[in-house]
Amino acid sequence: MFRILKTNGIPLMLLNAIKAMYSNTCAKVVTEDSISREFKITASVLRGDTLAPFLFAIVLGYALRKAIGGREMDLGLTLTQTAKIPQPSCQSNSMP
Repeated sequence: MFRILKTNGIPLMLLNAIKAMYSNTCAKVVTEDSISREFKITASVLRGDTLAPFLFAIVLGYALRKAIGGREMDLGLTLTQTAKIPQPSCQSNSMP
């Protein structure tokens, strides 16, 4: 997933933040009776994560382009290239 995001022009600072969210994550299950021991989350997408639909769309777009592999016309499809995301600048815009 991270290689796909990098290829799609996700800025390095944002890519590193996403990596931090998805590495070494743990959870506990809370019920009325008890709290479970902590366990590692090994799924590649966190449920309920507001970023998940965007990550899914980017990765699915990549998978579709690979699966179709230049056969768009034969399949009656039109695919467009993913736009590159510009790098953020660290300029300070002070308000008057």
